[in-house]
Amino acid sequence: TNRGLISILKVGKRFTYQALDPKYLDGILTRKKIDLKQIVGELSRDIFFTGSDFSIQHFTGKHGVAIASEILLSETKTKLWKTFETAMFNPETIDIFQFEDYIQRRVDKNIFAKVIISTQMIYPWFKKRLEKDKEELRENIIVSDNEFPFEGALAVTKGLICYISSTNEPFAVVIRSEQMARTVESI
Repeated sequence: TNRGLISILKVGKRFTYQALDPKYLDGILTRKKIDLKQIVGELSRDIFFTGSDFSIQHFTGKHGVAIASEILLSETKTKLWKTFETAMFNPETIDIFQFEDYIQRRVDKNIFAKVIISTQMIYPWFKKRLEKDKEELRENIIVSDNEFPFEGALAVTKGLICYISSTNEPFAVVIRSEQMARTVESI
């Protein structure tokens, strides 16, 4: 199974199930404890502030960026995102496989992305991404990063803003505010 505790074997038309040898359970438990401590450590560094008509959350690290991205995807109330992004990909910020999965889940929710991307050149990987615009529900406008030096990604949708830093120490900020989102969206 996906937790690795039971293996499934198909013999003819029948399935047989075999439990993991108990001597390996201690190692799995230890690994899960380490993962949990790491996640709790990252979450405890996060900042959360709530006012009457807005809230701000700050997330640190690659895991924090993933959490902020999930908030954007799960709390989107409309079928449109407007984003400003850099074309420079920093593997410290987000895993490419998670990125591809994230795009697919956005497409599955039928959320269209209008994207302004700042770059100096069209890299081969970027050209391939642009070729998928229609199937990935995206419209790109490319601008010079000399004139518009975005250093991350800023996404806005109704009542929600998400900024993801592309620096060596990744972080993300989620702002929930109807007024701020309208202002950023109008820019």
